[in-house]
Amino acid sequence: MEGVWRRIGCVPAGWLKRVSCRVGPLSRLLRLGIHNVQRLPTGTILAVAGGRIYRSTDGGRSFEATHRFRLGRKPAYVGFTVLSTGQVCYGEYVPQVERTHPIAIYRSDDDGRTFAEVHRFEAGQVRHVHFIQQDPYEPGVWVGTGDLGEECRILRSIDGCETFETVGRGSQAWRAVSLMFRRDAVYWGTDAGRDADREVNRIYRWDRKGGRLEPIQEVQGPVHGSTQLSDETMLISTGVEGGVNERDDRAHLWASRNGREWHEIGSWKKDIWPFRVQYGVIHFAHGQQTGTVLHLNLRGLKGHGRSCLIATIEE
Repeated sequence: MEGVWRRIGCVPAGWLKRVSCRVGPLSRLLRLGIHNVQRLPTGTILAVAGGRIYRSTDGGRSFEATHRFRLGRKPAYVGFTVLSTGQVCYGEYVPQVERTHPIAIYRSDDDGRTFAEVHRFEAGQVRHVHFIQQDPYEPGVWVGTGDLGEECRILRSIDGCETFETVGRGSQAWRAVSLMFRRDAVYWGTDAGRDADREVNRIYRWDRKGGRLEPIQEVQGPVHGSTQLSDETMLISTGVEGGVNERDDRAHLWASRNGREWHEIGSWKKDIWPFRVQYGVIHFAHGQQTGTVLHLNLRGLKGHGRSCLIATIEE
């Protein structure tokens, strides 16, 4: 791995958590560590760890807890987002098998100092929020929820997640963990996991002009992430959850230059640890993606229990 890594700061944690974080399988089982970091336009840094949001105004040298999550220990990876306005939004993410809790979206309008609920899904409407993403081409924010039947929704908001219009809902085709935006279309891969029986996972294209949803490519398992490079190359990663709809025990990496033709460019086998400890996943780092260099975080994969990789993409 090339480049020099330096520590910019530490989020407060007790000695037991600090020790546990150094034990890979234990850290993954207990979901310890820093789960998300976002830099605001003001330079403020927000970090998600230990069921809280921490805030730093000195470049990461010190952090102060400003918000505690009502449900769960962290939002989904793409469910904690800085909007183009500088506002920060997150959606609640919790397993809740019984669907007994309402699920809310929170927003900060004051540089991460405070967060307030701006939208609520009543109990039973959705299981949790998968993503909140700013559309780079048109006004608005896109939100995805899951996981079964009518819980699967892709929504769009023009008022900072206070109200929504429905783009689509009601099947696994609308169950996604993130989106990829182009001027003419929006792309995503489906996250039909081990609870989706034999549902085949696919990459979809939603046409902006006509609103038509089109399946493009079947993939081996649930799509756990996606990203775009500066030259608009799109990438998705599948995970390993142990579902009957998975074709093998490997996490796969797919890429496309034009959105129509997709090619597998890599795969990694699930490690020996149980799924309860960690699914086999490939996450894409926020930002830092250029036209040829890709930053990956691998978890629960053979030889890569907790790894950061830098890959070069060639024709």
